[in-house]
Amino acid sequence: MFPLRQSTAGQEIPLGYFLDTTDADTEETGLTIANTDIKLHKAGATTLANKNSGGATHISNGIYYAVLDATDTDTVGALVIFCHVAGALVVRLECTVHTAKVYDSLFAGTDNLEVDQVQLGGDTQSATDLKDFADAGYDPTTNKVQGVVLADTVTDLTNTPSDSSGVTTLLSRLTAARAQVLSDWINAGRLDAILDLIAADVINIDGAAMRGTDSAYTGTPPTAAAIVNEWETQSQADPTGFHVNVLEVAGTGQTANDHGADLNSLIAQVGTAGAGLTNINLPNQTMNITGNLSGSVGSVTGDVTTDAASRTASKADVSALPTFAEIFTTQLTESYSADGAAPTPAQALFAIQQMLQEITIVGKTMTIKKVDGSTTAFTLTLDAVPPTSITRAT
Repeated sequence: MFPLRQSTAGQEIPLGYFLDTTDADTEETGLTIANTDIKLHKAGATTLANKNSGGATHISNGIYYAVLDATDTDTVGALVIFCHVAGALVVRLECTVHTAKVYDSLFAGTDNLEVDQVQLGGDTQSATDLKDFADAGYDPTTNKVQGVVLADTVTDLTNTPSDSSGVTTLLSRLTAARAQVLSDWINAGRLDAILDLIAADVINIDGAAMRGTDSAYTGTPPTAAAIVNEWETQSQADPTGFHVNVLEVAGTGQTANDHGADLNSLIAQVGTAGAGLTNINLPNQTMNITGNLSGSVGSVTGDVTTDAASRTASKADVSALPTFAEIFTTQLTESYSADGAAPTPAQALFAIQQMLQEITIVGKTMTIKKVDGSTTAFTLTLDAVPPTSITRAT
């Protein structure tokens, strides 16, 4: 049985050998097999169906292949394929159409079969018994294994071991130990008395005796809020004399002189607070600016990069660029490109303008005049009258 996946297109099947009807031996390699030549018998059907689309193609030695689509494989179960083409004997192929999960589990290896436990030891299990038992543990009302008798309530112990096994003695000792622990924790018990002694010793600690004679601070320790307030007071009263030593920056240890020059340079560049930036030196920096910039640029001291290829223009070149008004109001110098040469924008504009305004046609020669209306700018040759093509002559 050739395995197939239910309702799945693109499934290739082999058909053959196709042998000649005369000698039943010669391999037929040049048959034309249409989809209507391929008949399908699906599970439970009482008639044959044509293959939905596409015929069969020869592989070699009289063996052909066909590609089944989702319609061809829409029914689970046995699928028998017949093909009888003129000049060749009948070919038959038996297939089995599996559900997607079964096919993917058994043949593709991309899924797992679902296995439901219906019985244990002949006892039928409910749909949720075993899952709930595994997920939440035994519950005599809901989560249990059918057929396994478990006592829901223990009312009597039978067959208990004799005292010689030590069980009774062990239970007696555990009971006595529990009673002893409880008595130790009650008021005036041993553990309670120890805790009372510790508390008394803490109360009677002589702080002065522990400090000795080193003139240590004997007042009430300041609170965190008091420390913060004092910090703010001192820093506002004397900003120049209030110092903070930076020992690390981003985990890197700093020396005593690391920051002085850097901070002085930064202060000089930023200027007085609120006055804005007075000077920024960003050598060899590339930055993107988003949003809008307003104001003016005082001066440009270096070159300005004008494109991605790093061509540069000096500040003089930038300031000399014409404005849009100057571009559209400045008169162009009349000029025309030579025959076969690429024009400048100005030359192209003049050629277009004059072809629309100043031309004369004599026979197959078209002459384009300059702006003055008399001087020849260039000539064109027509292939016929009327023309179907034009070629520049001069």
